[in-house]
Amino acid sequence: MAERNIQTEKRVLRTAFANKEDPYLTLLALRTTPISSDSVSPSAKLMGRDIHTTLPAMKVTTYSADTQKVEYTKKYYHQQCKNLPELMVSDTVCLRHKTSKEILGYERHCCCHTARTTIAQS
Repeated sequence: MAERNIQTEKRVLRTAFANKEDPYLTLLALRTTPISSDSVSPSAKLMGRDIHTTLPAMKVTTYSADTQKVEYTKKYYHQQCKNLPELMVSDTVCLRHKTSKEILGYERHCCCHTARTTIAQS
């Protein structure tokens, strides 16, 4: 199957050079063309979305399998999530390094609240 795809791409490139067309646009058109009328294009299968092209589009493609997978993953991820208790003045908080996760120390929480973040000061 891979050999057949290479032959097709070589033929498209030869035609593009013979007609003095942009070879990148012809390859883009080849990759965004669906294999059959009811399937998605190879680029859409690879990237999970339609890519921008100069070809006119007939219909909007939906990816129900990907959507179902995302919903399934989201459901089981949120089962393990929990709400954290509200920080109060004089609470002690633990600070960890962003990448190594080692504990850097403990600091006393002051009264500096913002909308999404809590600033720890000593």
